[in-house]
Amino acid sequence: IDLDNFKTINDSLGHHAGDRLLCEVARRITGALREADVVARLGGDEFVVVLSEVSSPHCAAMVAGKLLAAIGLPTTIDGHQVVSTPSIGVALFPAHGETADELLRHADAAMYHAKDRGRGNVQTFRAGLAGRSGAVLGLEVLLREALAREAFELHYQPIWRLADGAMLGVEALVRWRHPQDGLLGPDSFLAVAESRGLIAAIGRWVLAEACRQMKAWHDAGHGGLT
Repeated sequence: IDLDNFKTINDSLGHHAGDRLLCEVARRITGALREADVVARLGGDEFVVVLSEVSSPHCAAMVAGKLLAAIGLPTTIDGHQVVSTPSIGVALFPAHGETADELLRHADAAMYHAKDRGRGNVQTFRAGLAGRSGAVLGLEVLLREALAREAFELHYQPIWRLADGAMLGVEALVRWRHPQDGLLGPDSFLAVAESRGLIAAIGRWVLAEACRQMKAWHDAGHGGLT
C-alpha cells in the first residue's frame, strides 16, 4: 500500500502533519483487519499487509477494496482537510510466489501498476508485471546518474500575445537525454522520480537552469520575457 499524494501533504503542511497522517492511516488499516493479520510500515508512506488464511483471490480483493475505501476517507489535520488515496498491489501465495521476498516484489509491481492506472485503485499481480520492479529500480539508478551528469534538458515553448504577435515569454519543459532511448518527455520518468524521492532535485535543477537561460536572454536584450 502506497499513499498517492503524501509528498504534497508533507511539503505543504509540514512533516508534523505528514507524521499525523501516517498514524491515522495505520489506525485505519489496523481497524479494517482481523487480529491475526499483520500490518507493517516499510518506510516513508509505504505499508504492507499480510492476510492470514485467505480462502480465495476474491477474498483478498474484497479486503483490499475495504482498505482502499477506509484510507481514502478525508481526515482533518491542524484544521486542514486532506485526502490521501492509496495505490494497492496484491500478491497471493503460492500462485504469485512461494517466498516472502517474491511476494513483496510482486505486490510492489502490482502497486506500481495501480499507480500507472491512475492511482487510488487496487491491482492484483499477473505474469506480465514480473519485470516491473526491476525496471523501476533500473530507471531510478539511471535518473540518479542523470542528475549527477546534468543529463536533463529544458526546451522552451513560446507564449505569444495574439493581439499583436508579440512574444511575452516561454514555458520551460524538461526532457531527459536517456543513454539508450534518446530524448524522453516527462511522462516517461517523472512518476518514478516522484515515487523515489528525486523530484525535488530535478525541480531545483529545472528552476536554476531556467533562471540561467532567462538571464542570458535578458542580457542579450530580451528583457521583457518571462
